[in-house]
Amino acid sequence: MPKKFSDFKKENQYQTSTMVKYLLGKKGFTVFYDDALPEDLGNNRCLGLIADLQDNSSMFSTKTKIVFKDCNNNEVFATQEGFSKEKDFKAAYSDALKKSMKSLNGFQHQYKKESEQSDEPITVSFKNDVKQLEPEKKKEESDGQAPNTNHKKTESVSNTERSKSIIDKNSDSIEKIGASSALYAQTTTNGYQLVDSTPKIIFKIFKSPNLDVYHAVNEETGARGLIYEHNGRWVFEHQEKRKISVQVLNIKF
Repeated sequence: MPKKFSDFKKENQYQTSTMVKYLLGKKGFTVFYDDALPEDLGNNRCLGLIADLQDNSSMFSTKTKIVFKDCNNNEVFATQEGFSKEKDFKAAYSDALKKSMKSLNGFQHQYKKESEQSDEPITVSFKNDVKQLEPEKKKEESDGQAPNTNHKKTESVSNTERSKSIIDKNSDSIEKIGASSALYAQTTTNGYQLVDSTPKIIFKIFKSPNLDVYHAVNEETGARGLIYEHNGRWVFEHQEKRKISVQVLNIKF
């Protein structure tokens, strides 16, 4: 990720780079600034994604969105738009970015250097990252949130394991929708587009580090979630009205 996002005039303006790096790290990602890449990622930028901050703010509100692109500048995933009416710019961007990051709540990822034998992830910090975010950490502690001391254990759980366990539990918070009409997969640069018999694009799905899990966007409703195979069926899982909705799909690859 860059130290200066394209929509800003200064490096780390309003601590945006620091905050994005910090929040992505909390979600299980290993983040590098573009001027401090490990050797293998520097030699092959296609091993990682580029995170960019889109600033859609107006005079009266702050609006942010994180867009992830591959090495060919193709958009792979975009978070929901975070919104804040805080008057202080630094507080407003911090608030909006936290809301944007909620789109990544179901994602798990960990980068490893190919030649690295250790289980420890590689990290490169922005100057004074820790000092600048100290008030943020203190605020979390004052809110009664315990520090995350089990970070590695969380990272080791894959999207597939999490999603399948949700269905298997069949809790009351899950809304299940029956199988839809046939959708036909057409190959794209980063995955597939799923079209009906019209043909009309219903879903765009993008590859993830897990071979049997795709990040997905429903082109009709705008819903974002995961598409994966479970017990011989393809399902689309996303959050809808505070419930986890699991829709069975009839996909023809």
